[in-house]
Amino acid sequence: MRCMQNVFWNSLLPTTIQHDKFRPVVEAICKQSKNLSVFTSNRNESPSENVKDTGDDHLLQRSYQRRRLYQRQSPNLEEHENPAADLLYNPRDTPRASQARLNVFESVTLIRDWSSGLPTTVDLAGILQSWSHIGGYDRSFDKFLLSDRLDVEFASDWGSLVDLCRCSDQGQLYRLTSLFAVLSFSGDVNMDVVRTLIAFAVSDWLKALDPPKWPSYSHFRDNHAPSADHLVQWMKPYCVPYPGDERSTLKLSLKQRKKFEQAELKHNEQVENDCKVFAQFLLEQWPCAEVTFERVVNPLLVDVFQCQKIIQPEWLRLFQNMELSLHIHQVQRVLDNIRTEKEFELPNNQVSNDATLSARDTGFPITLQSLLCKSGPSPPNKGSPVAVKRDSECINAKENDSPGKKDVCLPIISSLAKTANLSVSREIRELETIVRSTADSESTVRQQYGRDMMQSLESFKQLKRTPRQDEDPISMAKLSKEIYGARTDLRERFQQLCMALEQDDPRAKWSKGGGLWPSITPVTLLEQLRSTSTSVFGNHMKEILIAYAVSITTLQRLLRIEDAELKGNKQKLHDEQNNLGHFNWQPLEFPDWLLLEIDANILIRSDQVDVARATISPESGSNSVLQMNMGQGKTSVIMPMVATVLADAKKLLRIIVPKPLLSQTSHLLQNRLGSLLGRSVKHMPFSRKTSTSSSTTQTFFNIHKDTMASSGVIVALPEHLMSFALSGVQRLSDARIQEATQMIKIQTWMRRICRDVLDESDFTLAVRTQLIYPSGSQTTVDGHPHRWETAETLLRMVKGHLWTLQHIFPESIEVVDRASAQSAFPMVFFLRKDVEDALIVRLVSDIVKGQTSILPTREYTTSDRLTIKKFISEVRVQPAVAERIQKLFADKPSAKQKVYLLRGLLVHRILLLALKKRWNVQYGLHPGRDPIAVPYHAKGVPSNQAEWGHPDVAILFTCLSFYFGGLSLPQLRQSLENVVKSDDPSSEYDRWTQDAQDLPSSLREWSVINVRDETQLLEIWSHVRYTVVVVDYFLNNFVFPKHAKQFKTKLQESGWDLPSFSLNLQPTTTRESVSKYSQALTTGFSGTNDTRTILPLTIKQEDLRGLSHTNAEVMTYLLQARNRTYVLVADEHGRHVSELFLLHMLTRMKIRMLIDAGAQILEMDNLSLAKAWLRVDNEAPAVLYFDAENRPYVLYRYGARVPLLASPFADDLGDCLVYLDEAHTRGTDLKMPWNAKGALTLGLGQTKDHTVQAAMRLRQLATTQSVVFFAPPEAHQSILDLRQKKSKDSIDSYDVICWLLEQTCSGIEQLQPLYFSQGADFCRRTQAAIDNPDLLVDADQREAYLQALKQTEHQTLEQLYKPRLKSKSAMNGPFSPHIAAFMKELNIRRRGFQDFGNAVHGSALQEVEQEREVAYEVEAVRELQIPTYYTPLSFTGPHRDIVSFVKTGRLAAGSAGYEHAFKALGRTGLGLQYGINEEATTSKFLVSKEFRRTVNLTRANDNFLRQVHWILWSTLTETALVIIEEEAECLIPLIQDSEYSPTHLLTYAAPVTRKMLHFNDLGYYAIPALPAGWKPPTWLSIELGIFAGRLYFEFEEYRGICNFLGVEVDGAKLPNKADDAAAWSELFCEADVAADDTAVEVDSKGRQASTFTKRPLAFLQEWLAIKRKGQDFMHTPMGYVCEGKLLTESHPFFAKVENDGVAKPGTTYPTKVIGGKDTVVASDGDDIAHGDEYDEYDDWFDEGEDKDEDGMLDDDDDEKSVMDDEIDGLSAADDVADV
Repeated sequence: MRCMQNVFWNSLLPTTIQHDKFRPVVEAICKQSKNLSVFTSNRNESPSENVKDTGDDHLLQRSYQRRRLYQRQSPNLEEHENPAADLLYNPRDTPRASQARLNVFESVTLIRDWSSGLPTTVDLAGILQSWSHIGGYDRSFDKFLLSDRLDVEFASDWGSLVDLCRCSDQGQLYRLTSLFAVLSFSGDVNMDVVRTLIAFAVSDWLKALDPPKWPSYSHFRDNHAPSADHLVQWMKPYCVPYPGDERSTLKLSLKQRKKFEQAELKHNEQVENDCKVFAQFLLEQWPCAEVTFERVVNPLLVDVFQCQKIIQPEWLRLFQNMELSLHIHQVQRVLDNIRTEKEFELPNNQVSNDATLSARDTGFPITLQSLLCKSGPSPPNKGSPVAVKRDSECINAKENDSPGKKDVCLPIISSLAKTANLSVSREIRELETIVRSTADSESTVRQQYGRDMMQSLESFKQLKRTPRQDEDPISMAKLSKEIYGARTDLRERFQQLCMALEQDDPRAKWSKGGGLWPSITPVTLLEQLRSTSTSVFGNHMKEILIAYAVSITTLQRLLRIEDAELKGNKQKLHDEQNNLGHFNWQPLEFPDWLLLEIDANILIRSDQVDVARATISPESGSNSVLQMNMGQGKTSVIMPMVATVLADAKKLLRIIVPKPLLSQTSHLLQNRLGSLLGRSVKHMPFSRKTSTSSSTTQTFFNIHKDTMASSGVIVALPEHLMSFALSGVQRLSDARIQEATQMIKIQTWMRRICRDVLDESDFTLAVRTQLIYPSGSQTTVDGHPHRWETAETLLRMVKGHLWTLQHIFPESIEVVDRASAQSAFPMVFFLRKDVEDALIVRLVSDIVKGQTSILPTREYTTSDRLTIKKFISEVRVQPAVAERIQKLFADKPSAKQKVYLLRGLLVHRILLLALKKRWNVQYGLHPGRDPIAVPYHAKGVPSNQAEWGHPDVAILFTCLSFYFGGLSLPQLRQSLENVVKSDDPSSEYDRWTQDAQDLPSSLREWSVINVRDETQLLEIWSHVRYTVVVVDYFLNNFVFPKHAKQFKTKLQESGWDLPSFSLNLQPTTTRESVSKYSQALTTGFSGTNDTRTILPLTIKQEDLRGLSHTNAEVMTYLLQARNRTYVLVADEHGRHVSELFLLHMLTRMKIRMLIDAGAQILEMDNLSLAKAWLRVDNEAPAVLYFDAENRPYVLYRYGARVPLLASPFADDLGDCLVYLDEAHTRGTDLKMPWNAKGALTLGLGQTKDHTVQAAMRLRQLATTQSVVFFAPPEAHQSILDLRQKKSKDSIDSYDVICWLLEQTCSGIEQLQPLYFSQGADFCRRTQAAIDNPDLLVDADQREAYLQALKQTEHQTLEQLYKPRLKSKSAMNGPFSPHIAAFMKELNIRRRGFQDFGNAVHGSALQEVEQEREVAYEVEAVRELQIPTYYTPLSFTGPHRDIVSFVKTGRLAAGSAGYEHAFKALGRTGLGLQYGINEEATTSKFLVSKEFRRTVNLTRANDNFLRQVHWILWSTLTETALVIIEEEAECLIPLIQDSEYSPTHLLTYAAPVTRKMLHFNDLGYYAIPALPAGWKPPTWLSIELGIFAGRLYFEFEEYRGICNFLGVEVDGAKLPNKADDAAAWSELFCEADVAADDTAVEVDSKGRQASTFTKRPLAFLQEWLAIKRKGQDFMHTPMGYVCEGKLLTESHPFFAKVENDGVAKPGTTYPTKVIGGKDTVVASDGDDIAHGDEYDEYDDWFDEGEDKDEDGMLDDDDDEKSVMDDEIDGLSAADDVADV
């Protein structure tokens, strides 16, 4: 017997836990977890891996179906269960229609009728052509088995079947019938073939035709005959080849080579002619079965014998096919004559339905859904008075209300506004005074803000005059009786429901006794009211169930009133008594809302219903947001209400929240929607790191689709939505069309189907909500390394001026030391604008006077200095100034870059922007990312993926982050190890320790420093970690060269892209029904609306009339007497205090809640502050704080840490300390005691919205709770300045509100230009999508679309900061109507924008916009791109011409094995940009073709350039050929084996330090050795040095280098003495420059001599920067050449170098004297010692350089031993490592 099933039970477990239905539920959970884990960054072990297999799913399902007959069902497991239906048996005699049956019927009918007219085919030849092989007519059909006939192939049996049919007559009718019935019994048989075969049996005309008798035919083609082309093609392999010549073995002249080439060409032409003659000879014999070759007379260059072997079989095949073709033509003519049109249909042979026995209906299992189909009793008239009243109001209201009653917008009376009018009048008057002063401003922004605030104030006044409509409170004496009556009524209703379900049901009695009656509980009954439930209710059944649910809410309300009375919570008691609920909505219409009330133990207020209705179905029918006061249940009540209506399985509801509120909102929605309502809540993170494979994208789509189908909710973040949209476009840009198509289609689907609701809409739609995807290859920022060196120099200058400015402007700036070291960078707070202007003036003055190394301004005349001053200090620059700047720095590219950089940092306020931002609050370092500053979400919360979008802001923030945070111990060790490798470590170390006053004297000498000594290292670190010069050294060597990169282009989205936008969206004139509203809209709400004027034009602020008073109402709270307290957080000198000092202040004032809206807690993280507060406050048992994952935790005094919800403080934080950091001062809802007092910190730039949001964390601020304002010195001074008060004058909340409104308007003004920019960008991108609808399939449209979306990311300094002399024209059309309307509105706002100092000054509005983008677009969130990996190319061996060159010393002309070095240079990315003229030099300096081959590239990429290490030098022709390591390996044996080698293999490394100068003579190592006294030609040293990127050279080469670069003018000679320096400098700087910034060489006769590029100095600077990988080289001789600086023979660059690379003792270097006589002497004790009379503005190199920037001593020594490494081990692996 075969075993069919085994069942296993665990005797140790109860049977219930082993229920068969648990496994599918667990598997569904595991599957969902696995799908969602794809989109999370922390992927843990999948739970499905731990689920054991418990058998076949079918057996489990069958077992469950049987078990449910005798066991009560579990509602949770049965909710989505659809039991399998019984299968009906269809007997075999039942006729079934099929194609096979129709084919058999047709073939049998044709044979039976034996008619001469048949539906034959029109193209028999075409059918035969589809067969590769056709059986001949000379065989008989010999298949008799049924299986053989079913498998017949018509092609191979064609001839035999035709012959069988031709030999048949009508007497063999049944034989043919049985045969063709089997042949046609298939659904895919070719019936044209069957009909043709039947025609051969029926038609006598066809029988009369004699078919050809060949055995078979292959590759049949109708009328196919041989052609000359085919014959020639067959002959080609057998033609006589060219015998060859000496070209491959001998070195021939060009004339001889051409002669042999002509001979070869003549031979090939003769072969072609002979083939054609031979082919024509054969064609003359066609048609015949066998071709003859005997008459071939003339000798041909064709092997006739071999041709005969190949041609004869093909010739015969074509002849056979020709005869078959003639026969088929005859057959086709007959078929055409007998053809008739006839269609066959199967006969209707339906069998009458016999009487069948119906399935036995047992009535089991009994389900609750089936019981609810019964009719229920009529609504009762008995019960408690309250219940009866609620029934009649709620259930019958829908029938009794007038048609328009539910849409009437009643005045919304906030419970918080229903306080007594005793002190309100004074607060309103004060607020009105403040608002009027704001509205009277000249600024259009302030005027509009004042008007909006005044309108809110007028609404609030009107509200105060409206009489209160409070309900009569329930007498507390009768409360117990009311509760008892409500309980009784609830029990009676439940019993009534149970009786109604059992009524007239004979199964009830015994099924209840057997435990098979459905479980009927309050929960199971209420769950049937879900809108997602499939239950069908009988007459009155739903109404009675609704009445039961309403009675539950009645009892809950009475219990809440009792609780409030017992706890003495008067505000809660007042609110509950005045809210009877169900006032402006009907539970019968919205049963989900009723379930929400029961589940959350609340009663929905009338104002919440109005806001929910407006969110669900706005009156305008378009995207809109509205305002509602904080603490009124927007997230906890209104959001779930909206979700239950909008998530209707027809639309996908997405709730979009700010990131800090994600966790809290998700948990709240899960609690509200996941119980009685049974809705799922999911979060789908998506970032650039998320895979975009087809499977991942499909999973993403499936999750969204399933969520919509199940009426679930997606909780999303704005950055995740924008990231998915940008990822699709990014894949399109990367030419990954398949992935892009899938993602863009999903994005389009979501745009159409999603219904979005925004929580905290003003935050979500803020201008700073922006996501940028940089793309393309990464390149170093333009102007490196000056870009970061200039920033560091400016910061050092700022540091030098801060203390003086504080002395001069004591009330405008505060400078705070953060470290004891004098050299540390102080913390600075700018309190007034006057000190900002003074700082800029001082910086400009220092630069123009030449007191810095940034610009060599002392080389210029007074007028030129004035021009530079105007350029770097004035916003509006005259065209003449801009043109003069171009001429001044035309041939000095680095200086030109610096002057543009200075303009950007100073005029564009980027330097001030960086200094005014707060470290560790708005920017800082991320411990797990690259050492580049990143944006902070809040204090101590760095962004995990964002970065600063502007390179100069990123550089400044990185410098400041390291200045304030200091170097770590490993970073200091890394710096010291690099100092060891430098040429002059002692001098560098002296710079480090110069200001370290407390450093022990034993550690001041470099000679005693041991980098490996941890004790020494730790001691040094403690003294120099904050030293600016040490930090700069680390930044310049390890941070900026590696990480200061930019991408080529970028893609971006902003808050404009979040609201749904459709060109077909038409606003409705009347409000539509909620159930019928199906547009994909975006709505939302927030507690504040100050940014309503800068919302995206795709959405509008549409506040409800009844809520327009909200802004004024909240402001009056802060003006109430208990909230007017103001505290200055400062010491007795008015300076900043520590966090501990602040905690002690809070403890003394009995304040237990710290709301850090001003982000004043900097030195401690949240946990550290919580611990410190517990140490300071000895009474509190615990403290509440938020961890790094935004989760609230309670820290107990004894150290335990538990989640808030798991602690006893979840419902009452009265005894607990509460700390809300800046990130959680918005949207956080805590249960604070009724008399709680909070400390609210202030900070510069803090807006009214931000402050009000923070204050309203105290939900009863209007009545009993209070706040105290804590202001740091900078905020205090700012308030004093605004209010024009003195330091001793009193300040209260009135002054704070005035200051907050001013800060708010100022912030809006700052954001105006970026708002215009984002709007124009949105319009451009949207119009591009409209203009290119087929971008996924049309390559041209795709390219046009991408061009519109891509924006330039990598810009030169000139492009970034060049003055806009003309106003940038606005975007012109053509635009679609909607986009055109947006652009018109943006232009109107642009013209009305006024800059009052908060934005960059400028006359042209477009210039303001561009500059404002620079200042604030830098805060855009960006996500990095994963680096691209390239495929390395393989080495195939040295070219034969290079091998010949090694042997002979001569190069073959026109060879492809090498090219001129400057031609190869012109193929680089930089060479293509500048254009290299290879004809400018006639030298014999070449490179092999392998030199440029590194990795597989589609376009030039200068990141993969090789270093020059190996050179072949021919002494015969004086030719130099650069080769690679692999070629050298192959050629060394050839050179060594030669007795006399005309070529030498030279080793070389570009001198990048002074110690490498010996490589210049190319004699370091040569194979074979060079002749004694040999020196390389001057041209070779110069061109090789430029090509290889050398930095150091001897002075003897200086003249040649300048001449080669074309910088000698009018035949002027290069100076050989220092006395000529001034004259040369003046001549060099004042020389006329071509208009196109071209430096040219002019000979003595005035003729221009061409150089290798039009701009040689600019090219050389960028080329050396590429070769040095971003390392600084401007302190080297080549750096001086690039900048056009003077070099003399006495310069320290050209001092003689001893073995240790240090200048010889006793050498004196003259310098230009400013203050008096001076010398620089090299002594025995110090490498370089400065003379006593050395002036502070002089140094060795240039008047504009700092004395500590000694190019000779600060060289990078990365390549000291590069040649030693190469010689020790020459291998291809070394080359791969270099790549």
